[in-house]
Amino acid sequence: MRPLKIKNQLNFAFSFSIFLTLLCIFIANNLVGIVSKSYEDVINKTLPIIRHASELSFLSKQIELRLREINNTILAGSIDANMNDIHLLWQQIDNLIQKLLVEKISKLSIDDLSKYNAYINTYLSYNQQFSRPLLLKNNADKLQKIHRQAIESAHDYSQNVLQKEMEQFARKIVSSALTKNEMKQLEQSYKFYKSSTDLLKFFKLAISTNDINELNTLKRMSVNLYQKMLISGDNAFAYKPVTTIWLKKIEHLYAGEYSLFKNRYDVLRLGSVVTTLINQQIDTASKIEHVADNLSLDMQSIMEQKKQTTINTVDKMNILFIIIIFGSVLLSFIFIWLFINKSLLIRITTIREKILQLANGDVDIEVEIHKNDELGDMEEALTKLKHYVQKSKDLSIRDSLTGLLNHAQFKENLKLEIKRNSRQNLPLSLAIIDIDFFKRYNDTYGHPKGDECLKIVSKLIYNVCERAGDSAYRIGGEEFAVLMPNTHAIEQEAKLSQLQSQLALKKVVHGQSQVSNFVTISIGIYSCQPTPNTSIDDFYNRADMALYAAKIQRNSIALG
Repeated sequence: MRPLKIKNQLNFAFSFSIFLTLLCIFIANNLVGIVSKSYEDVINKTLPIIRHASELSFLSKQIELRLREINNTILAGSIDANMNDIHLLWQQIDNLIQKLLVEKISKLSIDDLSKYNAYINTYLSYNQQFSRPLLLKNNADKLQKIHRQAIESAHDYSQNVLQKEMEQFARKIVSSALTKNEMKQLEQSYKFYKSSTDLLKFFKLAISTNDINELNTLKRMSVNLYQKMLISGDNAFAYKPVTTIWLKKIEHLYAGEYSLFKNRYDVLRLGSVVTTLINQQIDTASKIEHVADNLSLDMQSIMEQKKQTTINTVDKMNILFIIIIFGSVLLSFIFIWLFINKSLLIRITTIREKILQLANGDVDIEVEIHKNDELGDMEEALTKLKHYVQKSKDLSIRDSLTGLLNHAQFKENLKLEIKRNSRQNLPLSLAIIDIDFFKRYNDTYGHPKGDECLKIVSKLIYNVCERAGDSAYRIGGEEFAVLMPNTHAIEQEAKLSQLQSQLALKKVVHGQSQVSNFVTISIGIYSCQPTPNTSIDDFYNRADMALYAAKIQRNSIALG
């Protein structure tokens, strides 16, 4: 039994379709995987770095603000609180840097953060000690404010008390004739007032200067001037008590542990130290903030690159996906066209048409066996069926003894040829042949010999029909017909005359014949150009009448 190849081909087509479907699913799943992995990278790697960098930038900014506020802090408790806050902020920044150092970031960022992390460790170690110089500076600033108030108080005293006392003393002396001693007192009082004004001026310059050299100069000038003022004038002078009170009032500004010069030295020295320490931390915080901002920008750039890479990859996969889908459709179409249409539908349609032709009696069909498959089995079976139909048709239209077409087929073909030759304006010739004295031959030699005689005559008649379209028939017991389209009577007579000669050469003995010792035939021929009104019976009768005329003489040919 032949293998079921069509089934195998259909199984292959089904398997191929499943393969293409699975391939499309695989590509689609791969697309989802790429997008999912990209988002996982962003969520699990990039976003935490951006979050840490943002927190780092924020905390660095907070430290900058807190350090800048320290210089404006007055209360010692506030300094401690601010320093504790700064210490906690540095600790948080240190933790964030430690987290970032283990992430996948640029080498430049790692180097910068590692360097600044070393600074942070130093700040964490010494920030508690940093409170003392801040506190000392704070105290010095407070004392400086007290000194400013004391200078203003001394200035007010000079204006409101010392100056008035000097004026009253001067008016009192001037109201009478001045003695030499009074003149000296007047001069000394004016000098003292002038010196007090200069000394207060020196104090104001000293408390506001930021130059140590200038501060030393002012101190020397103030000391010299104060000493001169202290010994100026005689104790017996009337204005001496007022000057003594004023000098007492400014003595603590000029000398002692809390003098304005010593305090200003402390302010300048501590201010420089504190400013340096604060600026160092502010600078570190600013640089860390800058690194954190750059890191955020780098991560955002990486995210954008990943996004673009993902988009490009997805676009390429989409193109591949579309190509595969299009290719699948195209391959399926080609497969269907080649296999279903050509291998199946065309062959099935061809087999159907041939079966219908065969059912209508048309055995002139060519059946090709294309493949060793189920349809090939059908084509092979159709070939066998053709032979059976051919044999059956032959039995229905041919004489079983002679193999010539029978009387029924003669009538059918005569009708068709009359119509065709009438339509084409061509002549049609019909000959009717009868074996002379055949009944006597049958009675004398028997039916088997009679059958052999019929076969010999029919074979010779069949050979006369050598052209396409010529046909021979057995229309009775010993009666035959020859139909020749596009042939005149004369032409047919010449061919049938040869038939008589060939039969004579066969020398089929006929002892009961009255015209010869051998079997002979009589022939009647009728030929004309048929018209649409020409009937079968009329055409046949005219040929039959010609035969009747030939049978009067026997072994002859008569034209109708």
